[in-house]
Amino acid sequence: MAKSILQAYDWSISELQAFCMVCDCRNLSVAAQRLNVTQQGLSMMVRRWRAALGDPIYTRSRYGINPTDLSLSLRRQLERPLLEIRQSLDDPNSFNPQTSSRVFKLHMSDVGQLIFLPALSRAMKAAAPHVRLDVRQIPWDDVPYALATGAVDLAIGSLPMVKGRTFVKKLRRESYVVLMCRNHPLASKELGLDDYMESTHLSIDAPSSGHAFIEALLQGMGLCRDIRLTISHYLAAERVLKGSDYLLTIPRVAINAFHGASDFVIRPVPFSLPNFEISLHWHERASGDQAVQWLKGEVVRISEGIS
Repeated sequence: MAKSILQAYDWSISELQAFCMVCDCRNLSVAAQRLNVTQQGLSMMVRRWRAALGDPIYTRSRYGINPTDLSLSLRRQLERPLLEIRQSLDDPNSFNPQTSSRVFKLHMSDVGQLIFLPALSRAMKAAAPHVRLDVRQIPWDDVPYALATGAVDLAIGSLPMVKGRTFVKKLRRESYVVLMCRNHPLASKELGLDDYMESTHLSIDAPSSGHAFIEALLQGMGLCRDIRLTISHYLAAERVLKGSDYLLTIPRVAINAFHGASDFVIRPVPFSLPNFEISLHWHERASGDQAVQWLKGEVVRISEGIS
């Protein structure tokens, strides 16, 4: 089908790539920005696609656009030929981090961005000064498709749903801990289950926080925490927790992102809470891409240096 489109409608390679970008981003403004074209220019391409295919291409939604079934089918069929074209025009074996201007697309959870991204950014500046990192946090269910289609090159996090034709490298094993202020009434004693359940809690309801997992586990034990404040990300957690009487249950590694970690007391979780793994995932389509393999090595090296 991809070959017939090139022949029948005279679509350029850049136009096919733009079509795929629209399907992946599901937002015309974001797609235009990543393609480095104006929204007017992208709209003109969309009208051309609609005329050529006799299909609306997408329908509008509250948060962007939804590609039609025909668009998604075409997007899947275009992945392999476009990958082969990119590899033919830019020999992956000639990748040179010092001179490359490659744009690497990564999925990283918010805690992953707090912990890994500063070190990764510094490493890229030193080893690959012209490389650009495009870091996204996409919905969990979309990560396998994003890897398969090339919407992201690598995915970093606790992502047990990523299966199929992908590879995985375990970066670290993580545990949960309970954090409280040094002047908290429980700071000078061991934290028992009764103390934990009688306290008030701050919760971070983000995919990487384990909030839903912890709640489900406690409910299975017939317990319910007194959560007084729920926030959606880690950025405000330190300021909110400081000086409060809340307990915060988070992955231990997330404490590294706190500027004043010494202001808090760390205690083990007073019930059985399984550890989890933070891993690096990539699709088999990237196995021959030396640029992605190089970045994978950098991520592994950086993760080994984070305590």
